[in-house]
Amino acid sequence: MATKKKSLDIQIKDVLARADELPKEKRFFFDTSFERYQTQVKIMENLKKVVEDEGMVVEKEYVKGRKNIVTNPAIKEYNNTSTAANNTMTAIMKLFDKETKTTKEDSKFMKFLKEDEEE
Repeated sequence: MATKKKSLDIQIKDVLARADELPKEKRFFFDTSFERYQTQVKIMENLKKVVEDEGMVVEKEYVKGRKNIVTNPAIKEYNNTSTAANNTMTAIMKLFDKETKTTKEDSKFMKFLKEDEEE
């Protein structure tokens, strides 16, 4: 587990170093989105511990004291948080995609295409 954590820490440092190259207006969106992503990951880690401690199914007591076995509600919350984290990461990746796609060669090529369409 320590090796996995160390590997993730190295990857995070690489992402942060790459984020330093983003323009200021994109850096703000990166910072807020990355902070949100880190929060979502912490929530997922806590929910995972809850499921490990309580199990995949739990007993739920209804009004008249009847007990039913149901899926642990933490699983649903984990899945919801996971979906939100994936969406956040997609938004972060788009910040970088737009940067890498806008090279000088691409810009010249796009200008050429636009000039050709105008004629």
